[in-house]
Amino acid sequence: MIRLYKNRDWYGLGLFFLLIILVGYQEMVSPAIGIFAIIVIIEGLFFKTLEFKFNKHTFIFIILFLFYLAGLIWSDHRDIGWKLMEYKMAFFIFPLLFAFRKKLIDHDAILTGLIWGATLLTSRLLVGYFEYPNLTFYDISRSVVNMHPTYTSIYLTLASFLLVYFNYGNKFSYSKVIAFIGVFLFSALVLFIGSMAGILFLGLTLFFGAAVVVFNHFKKMGLIIYLIIFPILFVFAFLKMDKMQYDIEMIESVYKDLGDGKQFFIEKNRLENSGVKQRVISWCLAAEIIYEHPMGVGTGDIDFVLMEKYDKYRLLALKNQNLNPHNQFLQIGIDLGILGSAFLLFMMIYFFKVAIQQKSYFLLVVIGSLFFNSFFESVLQRQSGIVFFTLLICFCLTYPGHYLTKRISNQSMFKFLTSKK
Repeated sequence: MIRLYKNRDWYGLGLFFLLIILVGYQEMVSPAIGIFAIIVIIEGLFFKTLEFKFNKHTFIFIILFLFYLAGLIWSDHRDIGWKLMEYKMAFFIFPLLFAFRKKLIDHDAILTGLIWGATLLTSRLLVGYFEYPNLTFYDISRSVVNMHPTYTSIYLTLASFLLVYFNYGNKFSYSKVIAFIGVFLFSALVLFIGSMAGILFLGLTLFFGAAVVVFNHFKKMGLIIYLIIFPILFVFAFLKMDKMQYDIEMIESVYKDLGDGKQFFIEKNRLENSGVKQRVISWCLAAEIIYEHPMGVGTGDIDFVLMEKYDKYRLLALKNQNLNPHNQFLQIGIDLGILGSAFLLFMMIYFFKVAIQQKSYFLLVVIGSLFFNSFFESVLQRQSGIVFFTLLICFCLTYPGHYLTKRISNQSMFKFLTSKK
């Protein structure tokens, strides 16, 4: 932040504080986006310090926005659909804002805003824990901080990744001790929050991040040994967590019950409070809706269609909680049909390919987070996910990933993965 202020980089400062607010205090994210937009307009249109150059990579978000806009055509509840489009506006706004770009930008300083935001988020979680000692961190995240635990886990995990990555390249302005404390605290909170998706993603991030480090120092043989040892240690630690043991038992029960058919599974577990079983039931119903409406039900109709299914199968628990499919591919499939799900998958594969081409480890982790968590949450339905992922992906695509890879990629994992045998 100090470097940005000394250089009078208001564009960078706007992004820096937007990341802090987005991660640490989402109640103020709309004004923060507005301030950043004003900075872009003033610098881009009046002072001409920003160059207008539309990015073909970020344009894919606008196409996704147009998909949802087209879904209003066959919607039976367009009034609700238009309200939902307000949440989707990030798909349209950020590609336009990042079409105005700086020639020189302090990437590292801007991205530390994510770390500062995670620090603010951690402080709020800890204050909530001492203020409400009877609540778990999962409940504190949901009710006190007003943030879904999965999103909390995503933010903390990505902040941990940046702390390690900046220190690995000796580009971080704080001591390695502070970075270690930050990584330890962020990671511990992910475990305490207890979101299975969050813990699994943290484990995957640690796995691939450590694999890069091991390969850089010990080459192929060290990587082979690591690939054998790490999964064993992670599974052992995973099974030692009480909540994870319960979730695994539920998964085993789901597998057993589904063997007797979908109808039997839903009927047997219709009063079940297990999050795992409720998710699987919602997935079954979502798949059924997509089969009945291959072109989708239209933007704004999903809640009504789901309620009809909940009534049909007498699923009072799911109806009272107004649960969505908890899967982004199924969510967009209900809204926009099979074509919508296919486009979402194409979009993620495309971004992954671009990340490889740009040799951006950070963009790879962000895309990996979006892809992985899309199987367990409708991550592009809430502002917490829409704004966060659209902002970070547009930022990385507009300012390619050399800023995070020059330090180690030339002689390391990217060269190994992209080399032709």
